[in-house]
Amino acid sequence: MLLEPTPDSPALARDYCDGVLADQHCAPETVADARLVVSELVTNAVLHARTPIEVQVLLGAGTLRIEVTDSGLDRPHVWAERDRGGRGLPIVEAVASGWGVLDQGSRKTVWCEIAVPPRAQDCG
Repeated sequence: MLLEPTPDSPALARDYCDGVLADQHCAPETVADARLVVSELVTNAVLHARTPIEVQVLLGAGTLRIEVTDSGLDRPHVWAERDRGGRGLPIVEAVASGWGVLDQGSRKTVWCEIAVPPRAQDCG
C-alpha cells in the first residue's frame, strides 16, 4: 500500500492491515498488536520522513511481518525516540518479537515481526 505523509495515513494503514488479516482467522490479540505496530511505524514516517510511505503486511509461518518504507534521511533509534518524548519505537519494541532498519541508500525500511501463536484459531 502506498500512502502520502498525511495525518490520515496511520488510520489507512490500520485499515490495510485489517484487510490483509481479515481472511486469515487471526486471533484478536494478533490483530490488535499488528494494528498498534503499523500505526506507530506509519506515524513515525509521517512525522519524521515526510515522504511517500509504502506499507507491507506479510504473513508467514508463525510470523507476521510489517514493513514501512520511506525516503526520509533519519534512521530510527529507540533512545532518540525516548529523548524526544516519542513512544512509537518503544511500543514496537515491546510488542514485536524483533524489529530493525534496512538501509537502502536513499530509502529505508523499518520492519518488525510479531510471533503468531500456533493454535487453530489464529492466523496462518
